[in-house]
Amino acid sequence: MATLLLVKGTSGKDVAALRKRLAAVLGDDAHDFPGLATGDGFDALVDAAARCWQAGIGMVADGVIGPCCQGLLGMMSPQAMEVPLTVDAVQHLFPATKKSNIVRYLPYVAAALDAVGLRDRTMICAALGTIRAESEGFVPITEFPSHFNTTPGLPAFSAYDGRKSLGNTQPGDGMRYRGRGFVQLTGRANYHTYAALIGVDIEDFPDLANAPEVAAVLLALFLSHAAECTIGVHQVEGVIRGI
Repeated sequence: MATLLLVKGTSGKDVAALRKRLAAVLGDDAHDFPGLATGDGFDALVDAAARCWQAGIGMVADGVIGPCCQGLLGMMSPQAMEVPLTVDAVQHLFPATKKSNIVRYLPYVAAALDAVGLRDRTMICAALGTIRAESEGFVPITEFPSHFNTTPGLPAFSAYDGRKSLGNTQPGDGMRYRGRGFVQLTGRANYHTYAALIGVDIEDFPDLANAPEVAAVLLALFLSHAAECTIGVHQVEGVIRGI
């Protein structure tokens, strides 16, 4: 299985394949990145080349190469989903959401679900239900201060500080490890656990959890590891059955 997320600092055969594919798809522009096609490390040169390619095709140019970008580069072969994840179909489930957001971010979500093997109706419904509950705008976002996470008269996210259930042990952990992404990953313990699982240091750099490829993979892995997922499944499944 290919590495789900390739980022600056990673290395190996998948990065070697990435370098060759980037050199090929960039064409004449690859001359701006001498030596791109050789080596197996994701260094500053590869990061710059990846951003150049992403910008050129209208993707978020953040240098993160996950299932969506790997699919576009021909490094992953998409499999058939039980429920086709088309923009129009998903728009029915998100009537208050800008269609442009779904157009921009649905490919990341669909590719991550496919890469993790979540292709059945129930898990697709669970994924869409989770996004609708946590980020109805269909955008990976950072949690806002509210009465749920902030003690009156204290700094934002103060209610998360010292929460053993979240693994928040240091002053300011509440703010630092507030909810992010499609799944609203929250708490130092979760950031630590999933950083190891995805091979991206979201513990030291928590804002990376909002990168579209990272957010989509976090959503897919969270659902695949959950013993059961009931968030929005029944509500969404009733709508999606007719798609």
